[in-house]
Amino acid sequence: VSVTLGVRFPFGCYHATPWDKGVNDGHVEWPPSPWRILRALVSTWYERSDLPARELDPLLERLAAVPPRYRTPVATLSHTRHYMPDLNHVTGNRVQTDKVLDAFLAVDPQQELLIRWDVDLDDEQVEQLQTLADLVPYLGRSESVCQMRVVAVNESAPGESTAWWRPLSPGEPESSGSRLLCLEPAGFHRALLEATPTQLRRARSPLRPPGTRWVPYAA
Repeated sequence: VSVTLGVRFPFGCYHATPWDKGVNDGHVEWPPSPWRILRALVSTWYERSDLPARELDPLLERLAAVPPRYRTPVATLSHTRHYMPDLNHVTGNRVQTDKVLDAFLAVDPQQELLIRWDVDLDDEQVEQLQTLADLVPYLGRSESVCQMRVVAVNESAPGESTAWWRPLSPGEPESSGSRLLCLEPAGFHRALLEATPTQLRRARSPLRPPGTRWVPYAA
């Protein structure tokens, strides 16, 4: 019992700063965290969909309950460096510049990122997910234009015999991999996905957003 989303990046780039890193640190969140994916669906719902909230929330709750697995396309860490005026440029003083490190992943635009949740969705929820996925304009920063679709439902996803990223079981030793921001399996509420980073900083939230947890993954 499962549902799999496929995501392509037609411009060949993916920009996304991990929650616990600075924008100038040179890190890229990979694979995209479940928290980021669900926030993209919520944002798309607000801006582009007329799906009733009473239908959206059960779908999100199902997807939030289980950390997904991933099959990632070929990707290479890269960056650009450029210079931007600092705050002095509005004072009339001599303009100073600050070097900005813009990290991103160069992604094969012909390959799909596969995201598989082992959850049971009914036909109506699958249709709702497909409708939202079709409308998602980007994943990560706005430069990360994407094309998203439902690839498989209750069947093997393409390439399932190849290596997938999977969440580690409790007590399983962590190896070289990644940790991704996921929602807590209990106590889901859509408001957990709607808070902006600015709101969380003003509230002096801890090192991760309320209602979330770090889940270690292995490739």
